[in-house]
Amino acid sequence: MRPMRHQLTEKTKLLQKAWLVSDDKLLLLKRAPKSKTRANQWDLPGGNSEWPDYISDIKNPHQADLIREIQEETALDVTQYWQERQQPIYFATYFQSQKQLFTVIVIWLIKLPHGFGNEVKISHEHTQFVWVKFNQLSTYDFGFAGEPGGFIAESIKKIIQ
Repeated sequence: MRPMRHQLTEKTKLLQKAWLVSDDKLLLLKRAPKSKTRANQWDLPGGNSEWPDYISDIKNPHQADLIREIQEETALDVTQYWQERQQPIYFATYFQSQKQLFTVIVIWLIKLPHGFGNEVKISHEHTQFVWVKFNQLSTYDFGFAGEPGGFIAESIKKIIQ
């Protein structure tokens, strides 16, 4: 059985997000009203990894998948700004017992050059984008992901250290 779209297997998914930083500001995207989770709330670029459509050996498929997600959602190509030995700033797992679904959550920090963010064009999955300073993050509603222990809240602690 082929896994559901946006899942690696029937019972496993990899959720990857990225803090994109340009000119000391971070890119946030507002989720569309029809989003299945956190509708009308702010989010980071990225999403669930998908099983490749072709069978081939791929080095670092997570990297290619995150770059693809960022490009789909923002029209930004961040390929050249990804560091080959880059480490995630946040890693966690979550198990939904009702769905019997295991989720791996990984958040990255990608530093972009001056003025890079002027080219953002959001996809249908979002209604707005904004570049914010670190000290403005607390004014944005990230839903459960921004609550204590949530993946966005926890990753914010890592980037402001």
